[in-house]
Amino acid sequence: MKKVIFLFLLLPISLFAQQNPGWSKITKTFPFNLATNEMNEVIVAGDFVGSPIVEGVQLNSQGAEDLYVAKYDEAGNFLWINQIGCKDWEYSRALASDKEGNVYYAFITIDTMYVNGNLSNPFSKGFYLFKFSPTGNLLWHKNIGDAQIFEIAVDEQLNVYITGSYNQLHHKDTLIIQGDAENAFVAKYDQTGAELWAKVFDGPTSASIFQFQFHAGRKLIIIDQNQIAIGGTYFGYIHHGANSVSGAGTFVALIDSMGNPGDLYHFEGATGIMNSMEFIADDFYFNVSGYPGIGIISPTGNNTDRLVSLGLYKDRTASFGNRIFYIGMYDILYIGQDTIKAKNSDMVIAEIDLAGNIISYTPGGSYEKTEEPMAMVTDSKGNLIIAGLNRGTDFNFAGFSFTEYGGYIIKFDSQTLNVKTKEKRPVNFSLFPNPAKEWVTVNINLDKGSELEISLLDINGKTLKKENKGYQPVGASLIPFSVNDVPPGIYFIKVQTNEGLAFQKLIVGS
Repeated sequence: MKKVIFLFLLLPISLFAQQNPGWSKITKTFPFNLATNEMNEVIVAGDFVGSPIVEGVQLNSQGAEDLYVAKYDEAGNFLWINQIGCKDWEYSRALASDKEGNVYYAFITIDTMYVNGNLSNPFSKGFYLFKFSPTGNLLWHKNIGDAQIFEIAVDEQLNVYITGSYNQLHHKDTLIIQGDAENAFVAKYDQTGAELWAKVFDGPTSASIFQFQFHAGRKLIIIDQNQIAIGGTYFGYIHHGANSVSGAGTFVALIDSMGNPGDLYHFEGATGIMNSMEFIADDFYFNVSGYPGIGIISPTGNNTDRLVSLGLYKDRTASFGNRIFYIGMYDILYIGQDTIKAKNSDMVIAEIDLAGNIISYTPGGSYEKTEEPMAMVTDSKGNLIIAGLNRGTDFNFAGFSFTEYGGYIIKFDSQTLNVKTKEKRPVNFSLFPNPAKEWVTVNINLDKGSELEISLLDINGKTLKKENKGYQPVGASLIPFSVNDVPPGIYFIKVQTNEGLAFQKLIVGS
């Protein structure tokens, strides 16, 4: 059963209040994909029509729409741009960058295409993976057959992984599905583009992987260099090694670096395109279009029972450490005691803690037209970068005012975000044992002496019990808390002091 957690908070504050964000760009393009790397460069990809001038470079569409890939340094200085076009349509799919600054781009073209208008070097139509050097030169390319790439990831050895869905996948061996179904796949190349292996998730099903991450990747906590988590949606049933899942929903599958299958987890009923997936504190946080909110798949076995939802659409997430950023559009936004009516389908970014509570949020928009967020990432310093489409001339968001129609990129400074988090969540504590049976001990370390209240919340955010523990001195304290009167399951411990509050997930065993 899927449940919705009620979001409660103490006076939410603007995520970006009184800050000077890092930098912004507005261009006559339509950005769809964002990526960063260890140099904190920002790479954007999307499409354009006509002949826009981007950072002083004249682009010229070959047909209906052309694609572009552009790179900026950490300070927002323009580095390079490449154009990919044909006389018909192209579709931007996935973007990534590695620790050396190489750029990887996946896209579809349905006619003969050219790079940067070079008519002497045509490429046949197909489903492509390009690798560009740090300076934008094309190093190698792959036409992988009738197979869509929805995500790219690169490991420390610069091996490249792709995932998506296929009817016919061209790799070391051509893989073909009979009929109209599409199955999920994951494939690996070395840094030169040599094909290493390809694995499929078989079954008479429509199974598509829309997001996958390394446990050691850019948006994940490093768990194991040899473990890869693949997330997606399934309809019918899906096989993964000795494991199978039937029905319809969202899944996370684990493989090692050789493609050998590991565990398979699922969230039944959350179907659609997986927009984002984060790995935080041993759990997978995911967002699926058409099923708004943030769901959790937990390898502990309690993996299908919670959603965090603000009623947003065109929503997605990004993370840094234990911080989850959630972006989307809204018509009416309900947060705690606040009700915010959009000017015209506005946008909001919220920071949410692991218990589903809003730490802070920033709404903004345009009276004239709608603005659409398309991508959001964090870099290695925790800076938040967003990209999207502004359709009006009066778009205002977090201190920025955009008066031109077109694509935008905004990079926010992590230092201010950290200040806001520190102001809002000064309470640091841990729980042991966890899982617990009859008692759990709250290990808390206070910077200031304070009154202390401990509460037990169910999965919906409802308070089941609370205990006032009186005044606690500066420093570490071990405080017992009874859970012998609740059935086994997932709960949350809330700790409230004079300075603020914090939450931790607690598993109560039998």
